[in-house]
Amino acid sequence: MQKYQEVITKINFWLLVLLAFSIPFHRLFSTYVFLLWGLSSLFILQYKQRFSRKKDRTFLWFFLFFFVLHIIGSFYSENSHAASIDITLKLPFIIMPLFMFLSGEYVRENNRKVLLSFVAGNFVASLVCLVAATVRSISVVNGSWTFNSELMDHNYSFWQKLANGGNNFMYEPLSIFQHPGYFSIFIVSSVIFLLDMLLRKEIGKTTFRKVLYIVLIVFFSIMVYLLFARTGLIALLFVFLAYLIYYVLSTKRSFLKLSFILAIAVGGVMVLGFNGRMRNSLDELKAFFSESHQQEDTENRLVIWYNALDIVKSNLFFGVGTGDNKDQLLKMYKERGLKKAEAANRNIHNQFLETTIQLGLIGLFSLLSLLLLAFIKGIRARNPLLICFVVINVLFFMFESCLNRQAGVFYFALVLSLLLFIRPAEKKPVISAP
Repeated sequence: MQKYQEVITKINFWLLVLLAFSIPFHRLFSTYVFLLWGLSSLFILQYKQRFSRKKDRTFLWFFLFFFVLHIIGSFYSENSHAASIDITLKLPFIIMPLFMFLSGEYVRENNRKVLLSFVAGNFVASLVCLVAATVRSISVVNGSWTFNSELMDHNYSFWQKLANGGNNFMYEPLSIFQHPGYFSIFIVSSVIFLLDMLLRKEIGKTTFRKVLYIVLIVFFSIMVYLLFARTGLIALLFVFLAYLIYYVLSTKRSFLKLSFILAIAVGGVMVLGFNGRMRNSLDELKAFFSESHQQEDTENRLVIWYNALDIVKSNLFFGVGTGDNKDQLLKMYKERGLKKAEAANRNIHNQFLETTIQLGLIGLFSLLSLLLLAFIKGIRARNPLLICFVVINVLFFMFESCLNRQAGVFYFALVLSLLLFIRPAEKKPVISAP
């Protein structure tokens, strides 16, 4: 019986590792692995041992509260079909935290392998995307092989391509598995994990592994830029600055390192200013404050958010219901003349607003509470990994309705559960002065 339990435990763990690896890929991959992992988890969960401990149960209740609100919201939703789909989509919000909370010692002792599997998944997905972009750029013209990555015949120079995109190696043409915004945040999370392991010297003493991690961080940074997602770029800059500041405070050798922080900040701002999509964001911001909020034929997110506030005001406390948020948005687009947004069937691209429209202030409270409690835990434990993860996902939530897609739900529920429930006791960084 003991041998049987050990085998099931290891199978369950490696399914969890595979689940973390699968997230950047097509949703069917992670769906099947999730089902197998959940099934195997039923045979190894430690109910009595874990529920007898009060530590971390608060987080579990907030995950449960958020999920239950979606079930309650389905009872006053007019679109029952959309409500049932949304509830199914949110199932990982209760299954993943619960199973992580109830997991045994083997999972907690090897949790770094799960995080590294997520990193490996993003690396492999990035390579596949780059190879696919290369293949699409190669063609045979008049019997000769030619390489042309441009998609709109702008005849851009190399630097113009980097600034404006419009080729196979940037933005949506590059990201073949996920929306670029989602993929960029997955990659930024991978950078956090690698930086944290370097900082805490949890990768061993071999020079090869240190160099490998640094090369991966550089590769991922380039990939985030190529994905051309504004949220990813801002999040990456924040992560580098946060870990540099933490490093300075830990080593107490400030002058040279503070100069390096300043150089990174200036360089990061210059890169953001060079990026064409960031410049477009500034133009949208100027347009929002200089023109009418009722302007027609626009996809300006600020305009959409401003108009969507009227839906919030009309359904302040409990929202429109679990399945009616998209219907209410489309109705608003039509009434306000937002023709491009209506034609594109746009969601609101803001998870906080999406949740408030759907479940009202009580839904927003549940989501914000979960993020805030995780942030406070990170501060108290001096855990930059958890702090950075929460901050970049607040940014993610600000510009994407990320919990409307399976990839977003799996990523957020899985990684946050890992960091909250099965991360070992925090260690202070063991940085030695060079």
